[in-house]
Amino acid sequence: MTRNSDILFVTEYIENVLYFATVRQGKFLKNTSDTHFFSIDNELVYENYYGDFGPLNLGCVYKYCKALDEKLKLYLNKQCIVHYTSVDPKKKANAAFLLGSYGVLNLGLQPKDAIKPLLVHGQTYRPFQDASQGESLFTITLMDCLQGLAKARALRFFNFQDFNYDEYEKWDRVHGGDLNWIVPGKFLAFIGPVEYSGYFYHPPEIYISYFLESNVKIVVRLNKKLYDAKVFTNAGIEHCNLFFPDGSCPPQHILFKFLQLSEEIEGAIAVHCKAGLGRTGSLIGCYLIKHYRMTAHEAIAWMRICRPGSVIGHQQRWLEDLEAWLIKQGNLYRRRTYQDVDKFPVHEFGIYSIAEITRRYRPVVLSKSPSPPPPMQRLTHSEMSPVRPQASRIREVPSKTTEKNQIECNEKMTIEKNTKRGISSDRSRTGSRTGTGAGEPRNTRSSRCNTPKSQGRYSIQSNDTVKNTEIASPNTLSPPPIVRTYRDARNILMRSSVANEPKMKDLKSSILVKPQYNFRRSNVFTERLINNVATIQKNIPSGFTSVPKAPNQIQYRRRLGRSPSPAPRTVMEQSRATNTPPQLGIISARNSKLTIQEALSKLKLSVPRDASIGAASLGAQRDAPAGRKAPSVRSDERPLATQGDMLNSIKFQRRLRESLMIERQGTKMNDIKR
Repeated sequence: MTRNSDILFVTEYIENVLYFATVRQGKFLKNTSDTHFFSIDNELVYENYYGDFGPLNLGCVYKYCKALDEKLKLYLNKQCIVHYTSVDPKKKANAAFLLGSYGVLNLGLQPKDAIKPLLVHGQTYRPFQDASQGESLFTITLMDCLQGLAKARALRFFNFQDFNYDEYEKWDRVHGGDLNWIVPGKFLAFIGPVEYSGYFYHPPEIYISYFLESNVKIVVRLNKKLYDAKVFTNAGIEHCNLFFPDGSCPPQHILFKFLQLSEEIEGAIAVHCKAGLGRTGSLIGCYLIKHYRMTAHEAIAWMRICRPGSVIGHQQRWLEDLEAWLIKQGNLYRRRTYQDVDKFPVHEFGIYSIAEITRRYRPVVLSKSPSPPPPMQRLTHSEMSPVRPQASRIREVPSKTTEKNQIECNEKMTIEKNTKRGISSDRSRTGSRTGTGAGEPRNTRSSRCNTPKSQGRYSIQSNDTVKNTEIASPNTLSPPPIVRTYRDARNILMRSSVANEPKMKDLKSSILVKPQYNFRRSNVFTERLINNVATIQKNIPSGFTSVPKAPNQIQYRRRLGRSPSPAPRTVMEQSRATNTPPQLGIISARNSKLTIQEALSKLKLSVPRDASIGAASLGAQRDAPAGRKAPSVRSDERPLATQGDMLNSIKFQRRLRESLMIERQGTKMNDIKR
């Protein structure tokens, strides 16, 4: 490699092939016969919000690794390749991160081995800070970023050989949708949709088609309502509200609800707050720590590589404090679910996978198409019309046979039953055909009820036209008598054989229903009512009645939960109905109400409130002067711009620049065509 006076530091990354160097501020190196110099300081640029400057996003990592691969193939065994960067600590840190990412992703090195050549001769690199204003103490190191990238690669979050850069760039831009996948097939972070009609806002309708294609089952909203959730629910996507203030850490119940929801939903979850960075990254980071055993810094590093600016300010310290507890809960969850503490979820495809998109849109082709059915032949009129005489003759035979068999069966059953009851077989033969003929009348139920008891179950009836004695068939059913009034029902019951039994002699008296009370005698009913009221008044606790309590009377106690029993009262107050003032030392209900109203009147606001406040700080909030008033808990509803508002304003400025660049490119293309 040729020596150059502008090079301040150089280290060998791949022996005799690849080098990393730092040069003076603003210096550019030219290629020589044996060395090829290149720099990415002005090509791959980090778009910061405030004081943040890196790490570079996943698209930049992919582009750098592809470019370096091509250079190695082109200049291998011809020239040495030197990646140089400025001494600016921000540029230097990003350049070192890209080279270390190449060692992890393409060379298969461990993070400590990938960063080891960059730390020779006492070289240090500035830590990456969060997207807060000014200098921040919440930082992650270069080693944290490489470890997060290596763990994501091991968990198959990202596959360098199967990455669709065009799709990532399309949805990553603010103009395109500002959404990023964090966990493949599980978590998608995006900016909060807004229904306002404006050029810089994203309505929720633009995400529906992509969410349905990506198997998104539910949308979780962490900020206040800025759009109608029915836009998603009408499209078949569930919606859940888990609001907590902008710039704050998730409360305990929100964290538990989010983790439970994430574990129960089988499919992708789209999470957003106002900017999709702070609150969104905090909850997704908890899931990464619990279910993938990442450290807090590794989870933050991976989320910032996928979506720069995630986890802002003290939210990082909140994740650091929860790291040990979340890892323990994850071990318990895997032991309970998989019976293996070290078993993690398996992902078939990484984020923005080309193979997944290809399979999703691949047409379904059968391996062997079934043979088509034979064509239908049209029948002639003679073949379609049935032969009616023949069909009628075929149906007549079973009907006659059935009727004949039924008659024989009825005769046998009648003979057997009448023989048991003492009826002669001759008489049964003469009356065997009764009730089974087609045109003969059937015996009614009323006729059976009028026969004497000695005739048995099946009554014998004499007929003037038919002299032969007939016995009703057991299969014969007669219509029930018509009962229109209470008297008809009583007569039918009394005429039946049941009325002649000894046990039913008192049936007539039992049918008559007598009222329990005689309402005509109003004085008896009134006396009973007065006695009942007096009994109830004696049993009512003294705290709920106007009757004064004796000194030796037992004090009643209301047992509702764990509420303490009231203090004993020596003197009881009088009833309101008596219009007598209470005794001295006793506060009546009216006086207590006035006392409460006077106490509440002292808490009136001197100035109107901005939003709702907590009950714990009610007195302090209202007594405080206007200039020193504490901020509202619901920071999304304050008139001042919140953290999410300010971050979104920066994103909208980027969107404006992108739109202007697109318009300029369009005008240039039109001028060239003309």
